[in-house]
Amino acid sequence: MRHLVETVGVPHTEIELVLRNGESVDLEARVADGDRLAIYPMFESFDVAPLLQLRAAPLREPRFLADAHLGRLARDLRLLGFDTAFANDLGDDELAAALWPSTASC
Repeated sequence: MRHLVETVGVPHTEIELVLRNGESVDLEARVADGDRLAIYPMFESFDVAPLLQLRAAPLREPRFLADAHLGRLARDLRLLGFDTAFANDLGDDELAAALWPSTASC
């Protein structure tokens, strides 16, 4: 399945959940003629941990960068428990590099 997914341009590292004929499977599962596949990215609105067969825990925790006019949104996201950084004096690339160096090249 991993090769099939990447052949159509979806990086396997971005996949959160794979359903084959309605059942969660991992990326090593075989695909047969007539199989129905559903491939999903990271879920942010609901917990899919009980369904996951790809990994032991969800793909990642969402993080946010807020700049310029988004101070109130940044505050609200923090109050809701989201990892949120705010800076109103940096450009986009500078903000990403200064706050989360590993994301600067994204």
